[in-house]
Amino acid sequence: MDTTLVEDAQTDKRVLIVDDDQDFADSLADILDLSGYEAIVASTAGEAEALAERYAPKVALLDVRLGPGSGIDLIPALTARDSGIICVMMTAYATMDTAIEAMQKGAYDYMRKPLTRRTCWGR
Repeated sequence: MDTTLVEDAQTDKRVLIVDDDQDFADSLADILDLSGYEAIVASTAGEAEALAERYAPKVALLDVRLGPGSGIDLIPALTARDSGIICVMMTAYATMDTAIEAMQKGAYDYMRKPLTRRTCWGR
């Protein structure tokens, strides 16, 4: 895999979506693309780390339940690579415990699925 960092004028609008539900991730990526963002999709933690290294996203939307693991566990790896990345958790299984754990590990926010326009853009 080519690990060359991809830089262009859109870098500050680059969003990494990490979700093992491919249909959800692709739909969210389409919505973000139509809204002027550059969405990059990963379905595993390993793929997410590689894409983050290559594309340097400014925001990461992370599913809490990520296959056999947790998107929460991905936060430290992403923030170690770029301390300015904004990690936002997404889940259909929201609990107070996971929200607290995510925030303690550095999550910026915690959103409940299904995501709505108001949830994502505040309108």
